[in-house]
Amino acid sequence: MNRYIQEINTSTPSSFTPKILNEDGVVWLPSRKGFYSLRSAWEAIRVSNGRLDWCSIVWFPKNVPRRAFILWMAMQGKLASKDRLLKWSVVDNATCVPCRNRALESHNHLFFYCTFSRAVWKKIL
Repeated sequence: MNRYIQEINTSTPSSFTPKILNEDGVVWLPSRKGFYSLRSAWEAIRVSNGRLDWCSIVWFPKNVPRRAFILWMAMQGKLASKDRLLKWSVVDNATCVPCRNRALESHNHLFFYCTFSRAVWKKIL
């Protein structure tokens, strides 16, 4: 132990003089003020990708939370379509029922390629 203290003393510059009257303290470097908080810890470990183009379409004042959540899931391709359910072994058949079993029911198929969905989109637009 004494050897380690001697190493520290020899490696410390001679201009450094510790202040004996001040107490040691812990400083949380990821925080601007040096204090730990859950927010500063989260900001230190998360990966930020910036703001998404479609974010304002989903999250806006006076939105209907249920619809916003479903749209948010759809924008990420995370809705429980039959192709995803087939991977989890929840269903045995992943063919699309609205277009009479002509294709595999996937996120893209349901929203863009299904004949039934196209007819609905045309009516809406």
